[in-house]
Amino acid sequence: MRYWYTYRTVVAVLIALALSGSIFWLYTQQVACDSRSGSCLVNISVHPEDRFVSASDPDKKVVIVGIDNQSVKALGQYPLPRSDYASALQTLENDGAAVVGFDISFPDARDGQGDAQFARALRDSTVPVVLSYPAGGLDTGNGKVIQQSESGIDEIPLKAFRCMDGNPDPKTPCQQPIKNVILASTDLQLDSDGVVRRVPLFVQPACFALGTCATPVIDTFAFAAYRAANTDPTTGATLQESGGRAAFGSIWSTQVDGTGATLINFSGPPGNYAKNGQYVRFSDVVSGAVPADIIKGSVVLIGAYNLSGVNDSQLVTTSAGSNGTLPMAGVELHANVVQMFDYAVPAPGSPSKLLTREPAWAIALVIL
Repeated sequence: MRYWYTYRTVVAVLIALALSGSIFWLYTQQVACDSRSGSCLVNISVHPEDRFVSASDPDKKVVIVGIDNQSVKALGQYPLPRSDYASALQTLENDGAAVVGFDISFPDARDGQGDAQFARALRDSTVPVVLSYPAGGLDTGNGKVIQQSESGIDEIPLKAFRCMDGNPDPKTPCQQPIKNVILASTDLQLDSDGVVRRVPLFVQPACFALGTCATPVIDTFAFAAYRAANTDPTTGATLQESGGRAAFGSIWSTQVDGTGATLINFSGPPGNYAKNGQYVRFSDVVSGAVPADIIKGSVVLIGAYNLSGVNDSQLVTTSAGSNGTLPMAGVELHANVVQMFDYAVPAPGSPSKLLTREPAWAIALVIL
């Protein structure tokens, strides 16, 4: 007993250090496993911080056009004819949209007349149009993710939708891109617990490895839409990665992990845009029933929205809670990322929406 009273402080300190060290190591494993690092040894991803995410009103400059069950019923078929996409693009352009993004894959020819109408609408568009360029799978690289191409499958949009060359062969690189069409990645990587918390900012497209294009990196879908709304896509600032940060010229920079991904700051739970009036149905856009003042000056994103039989939803940090752990539609997820970039620059009374992971030493100090 005498020795216990003599050394109890030392023993307590040693126990505290051992426990703190163990907890900090488990934290590093959570980070490593989420980023698919080779140092991942124990998958203990729990992320209690998700429960502290607060909700706010969505960005009034972002509008979701949802292809939902009611739209399919009104339009009478699915997949939708591409003439409907042409009509929607022309309507949104006439209503003053700043950018139109299609979170929809167009990798193959479908109906000759409809394809021709959509290709013509893309060529004639006076506003930037972002087309989805997804992949069947992703590999991680140094500061980027890489679209898998070993199978030879490339989901790049149909050549007529992005290129004005006379040669329709998709294996021949495009020599004359359509001026206002931008290809961007809609790829996402789930953390080890199946939740989307980050978005990759730098993506190597499958066409680069296949030798069918000379573009080594494309932007993520949401950043491409944000950039097109704020700069000239052909001459404006681009996103550059250095020292664990991605910088958009001198405007803002954000922390990225080893795969070039940054944390997403969600404005609220799934359905937040619809709840706050920033959602319209695709069928209403095609029919011209949407008031122009909703569209004017907005970044408009089109995609499947809780559409039966279409798996384009993910669990996100705001899915858990009183809303019953609902997944978020992919197009709404991208809308949240656009909003995050829209408010990346701090203003009086409004801090930057960009999230920063706490430094390792601060985490260790808090645990201790």
